[in-house]
Amino acid sequence: MHYSIREEKAIINAELNSALMFQFLLGIYTGVYVLTVFIYRSHQPESGSTRKFIVNGSLSVLYGTALLSGCLNWWSAASLFCDFGESRTSIFTEALLQTAIPAGVRVLEVASENIAFLFADGLLLWRCFHVCGRSTYKMTIPTILFAGEFALAIAYTVALGLFYENTAYQTTQWSSGSNCIDMPPDLLKNLNQASLVETISENSGRSDSIIPRGLSFVKAFILGNYAQALLTIVTGLAPTLMVARLALSSDSTDEELSSVHLPSELFPDELFTKRSSLSYEESTIQNNAVIEEVSRSQTSTRGNAADNV
Repeated sequence: MHYSIREEKAIINAELNSALMFQFLLGIYTGVYVLTVFIYRSHQPESGSTRKFIVNGSLSVLYGTALLSGCLNWWSAASLFCDFGESRTSIFTEALLQTAIPAGVRVLEVASENIAFLFADGLLLWRCFHVCGRSTYKMTIPTILFAGEFALAIAYTVALGLFYENTAYQTTQWSSGSNCIDMPPDLLKNLNQASLVETISENSGRSDSIIPRGLSFVKAFILGNYAQALLTIVTGLAPTLMVARLALSSDSTDEELSSVHLPSELFPDELFTKRSSLSYEESTIQNNAVIEEVSRSQTSTRGNAADNV
């Protein structure tokens, strides 16, 4: 079973359009990041040095990982369309197999994505810790989940690095699984990546067994390209927007009451008791003022009635 020309063009278009979309979103993220850092520094002049370091450092790491992913994405797209642009078949084959991308670049890309996830969740955990009144008891379950995420990220990155490092295993799987390259394994290991793709392209009639087939795979491959580009940017953009919103709303919290009512368990007991006592005193003063005003009006009404009599 061969891929149709329409399916090959769809996958090539997905590779090109997702790369362009990633660069466009990275430009938007760059503007948001610079503006957020400026807003946070100007609206939080009295914040502690530790808090500033954690927030600014997390935002910088998130933007740095997105920028690194953008550079790798641009390099892989240029390699795909420039080094393998002889024909549509060569571009299509390389888009699926990705043999020209070194193993170190793949591991670096996955590691940057995992680092972005960890810092984004860590910044959210830091925010929840302060909202909950720095209560370690209330943050027990989120901390355990974050520790599990950290362990899984490290394990996945290390396992992927070991898998890509084992080049002999990859070439053995390609040769034994496809039977499209009739060469000894020792000779196959010495082939460079470009010649391997060229050999597979020349034997396209027998290379279908190593390339996934089916319309569902084509749709999943296309959606995966766009989803990966969008997820990489949103991972850093969402925490950045959260910091910008909190920095802008911090000026108005001292002058006006918030319209959002949070549960009492999110606040420390002392702070909640103090606010409750202040609210009770304010309501008592307002009630006394209303009672005095009613008494005065009744007295003046009775005096007017006596004069009329």
